[in-house]
Amino acid sequence: MILLALTTAGIVVTVVPPPPIAANSLVIGAAVLKGCTVVLDFLGLRKTPPPWRGLVCGWVVLIAAIAWGGAAAMLLR
Repeated sequence: MILLALTTAGIVVTVVPPPPIAANSLVIGAAVLKGCTVVLDFLGLRKTPPPWRGLVCGWVVLIAAIAWGGAAAMLLR
C-alpha cells in the first residue's frame, strides 16, 4: 500500500508541478522510501541485524543524495 501511495505522489508531481527543487525533493524522497521498503521487505532484510539494514538503507540514501545534489546544482545555475 505504501508503494502505491508513493507512486501516486510521484505521478501527482508531474501533473501539478510545484517549484522544481520541491518536486525533485519529493520524487527522490519517495524513491528512497520505496527503495528501502523493497530492500527490507521484498529482499527479506527486515530480520537481519541492524547494522546490515542501516548499511543497505544508507547506500540507498547516499545514491539518492548524490542524485538530488546533481539536480539541485543544475537548478541553481
